[in-house]
Amino acid sequence: MVMQTVRDQLKRRIYPVHRLDRPTSGVVLLALSSEAASVASRLFRDRQVTKSYLAFVRGHTPVMGRVDRPLTSPVVVRTGPLEAVTEYRTEQQFEIPLQSDRFPTTRCSLVRAIPKTGRFHQIRRHLNGIDHPVIGDTSHGDSRQNRFFRENFGTTRLMLHAAKIGFRHPMTGKMIEVSCPMPPDMTEPLRKITTRSGAD
Repeated sequence: MVMQTVRDQLKRRIYPVHRLDRPTSGVVLLALSSEAASVASRLFRDRQVTKSYLAFVRGHTPVMGRVDRPLTSPVVVRTGPLEAVTEYRTEQQFEIPLQSDRFPTTRCSLVRAIPKTGRFHQIRRHLNGIDHPVIGDTSHGDSRQNRFFRENFGTTRLMLHAAKIGFRHPMTGKMIEVSCPMPPDMTEPLRKITTRSGAD
């Protein structure tokens, strides 16, 4: 969809470099030539690109943390799990005065996740692995919490957003940073959650 839209706008062929899972919003990176795509892909492969994501998750996360847990890939056939590391820090915590499941209130957090590797569904799987699944994640999340947030706050998709990407331009050496604000279908639920929880 994104590639088709950009191709139609530019009236020329484009090449994907950094894609997102279908339910994730945010920054994507496209190249105008196969040569540029190849060079840019090498930056990702050599871990010379920084990526930052925002996620709404279940529960109150620690102030910061690091998940170092190898992951298997259903896409690439390998002999075993691949190295996978995600660092994160808590941007905001909420406690909503609404009963959820067996608890009298509902806790959730806005987390900034920084993947150090690029594995399949890495952030989603790592956050779920520390009992803080991303809200709206139908593959690795909590279905009861998903339903609760959908019914009370209008969340309609995976609450994960690729907020920022940075790299040094391979030709000029200039530092490039591309950012994307959260879309309305994330900011509006966050506004409602902030209002109900009384958070600043």
